[in-house]
Parts: sequence; structure tokens; C-alpha cells
Amino acid sequence: LHGAFAKNPRTEEQSLSLNLSLPTGTLHVTGTGSDVRSSCKQAFSELESKVKKHQSRLRKDYEWKRKRPRIRAEAAV
Repeated sequence: LHGAFAKNPRTEEQSLSLNLSLPTGTLHVTGTGSDVRSSCKQAFSELESKVKKHQSRLRKDYEWKRKRPRIRAEAAV
């Protein structure tokens, strides 16, 4: 995990860019905010969601979704 802070002098906005190297790829995330803490929170929450999405793709969760049982029109009436 590599991270870099940057401050935009024009808008006084803080930004954090994170790079996470994994054996199966690299994830890049950027978080911006009015202060360092808010930019960190945004960047790490985005990184967490990307890691979860990456894990679900590796596990092929999309292939394991169970189909809903169909309700017949006759039984519903």
C-alpha cells in the first residue's frame, strides 16, 4: 500500500491517493476533502469497496447467484 498526500493551494483542498498492489492487479483510489482526515476517510472507504468488489470477482460470486423460485400464476390466484 502506497499513499501520497497533496494540498491544492488554490482551493485549500487536501487529497490522498492510494495504490494497493495485489498479486492479481493494482487498485488506485483518490480521496479529497477540506482536511486530511476527511480525505483519508473517503479514500479508505473507496479502497474498501474496491477490494470487496475485486474479491467477489475473484470468487466468481456472479456465477453462484441462486435463482429465485418462480411463483406460478395458478398458485397465486
